[in-house]
Parts: sequence; C-alpha cells; structure tokens
Amino acid sequence: RLGEGSDLPDSRAEIAQLELWLEDAPFEALVSEDRQRARVVLSGKDRGSQDHLRLQTALEERGKNLQRVEAKLVGSMVAAAEGFSALVTELFQGLFVALGLITLLIGWVFRSPSMAVISLLPNTLPILGGLALFPLLGLPLNIFSAIFFTLALGIAVDDTIHLLARLERERGEEPVGPEVIERASRGTGGAIASTSLVLVAGFLVLTASQFPAN
Repeated sequence: RLGEGSDLPDSRAEIAQLELWLEDAPFEALVSEDRQRARVVLSGKDRGSQDHLRLQTALEERGKNLQRVEAKLVGSMVAAAEGFSALVTELFQGLFVALGLITLLIGWVFRSPSMAVISLLPNTLPILGGLALFPLLGLPLNIFSAIFFTLALGIAVDDTIHLLARLERERGEEPVGPEVIERASRGTGGAIASTSLVLVAGFLVLTASQFPAN
C-alpha cells in the first residue's frame, strides 16, 4: 500500500519509490521489459477448482474497474481448475445420457413404456440424494465425486433390472397389483439385500486407505 487509501500507486513518484525498493530484486521476473505487464504471485490454501475459477472471474472484474488495467489469473492451478471443471461437467453429462439410454433400453426389453418411467425413480433417487448432500455438507463436486455417482447408478440399475425382471415373471397375464409386487419383492429382496451388503462392505475397505480420493 503506497498511496493513501489505495492498493495501487497513485502517482509517478510512488511508482518510482516502488522501483527503488525493487532495485535489488530480480526485476525482470516481476515486470516485462516495456514495463507494460507485471506479475504478482499469490499463495493460499487450495479450496477447489470452483473457488479458483471464482477468484479468476473476480480478479478480471476488478481489473476492468481499474482504468487501463487488465488482470488475469494464470498458472498451473488455474489450468488444472479449468480442466477439472470441464471434466466434471462432461462426466455428469455422460451420467445423464447413460441414465436416459438405460431407461429406453428397459422400456424396450420389457416392452413397456410405463415400466421405463417407473424405473427412473429407483435409478435417480441415489444420484439426486447424493447431489443434495454435497451443498448441505459444504463439499465441492469434483472428479472423484462425479465418478462416485456413476458407480451409484450402476448399482441402482442392477437392482432395478433384477426386481423388474422378477415382476414380469410373477405377473404373467394378470395386471400388476399389490400381490404381484409382494411376490416379486419376496423373490428378489434377499438377493438384492445380500449383494448390496457385499458391495457396501467392499467399498468400506477403501475407508482405511491413506489415499484421500478413496
């Protein structure tokens, strides 16, 4: 802070004072030869790619408010934040495309559009519930959480197809009613519960890992 109430030099004298202070420093590492560009190094805690992108936007907006100043955040962390953000977006886009294709396939296999619509509920609830937890817990969505949602979809789809196939077998020619649903649930409930417990136990092993992503 050189000027009164300002973060930037307000006069030629203050600029000269700043250059005098920097005479013993590697000046070429801080400004370009034509003195038109300067570099400021920032350091801080890594708060995730979205915070880096918000900081970049805020810095660029601040530069626009300053006369004849253009500010831009650069560096490996910015490049990584932009890359991770794009990758997470693509993963979620692929997730919902996969969900749509699975729904269409279920409708085609069972020859029932209503069955396809019904299958959306158990397949999307784990994803929507997981998405709701992230803002509630203050957690950022990153590449690892996006991969988690693809695993959740795969597990939910397996159980859905298992139950629907048994439902088709149990109903035969009769309409789907409470008795048919109860018979299908009794026939598949134990298998679905046991396979789900095995998967949960397998994933719980990863909690003992020292790798943060796990």
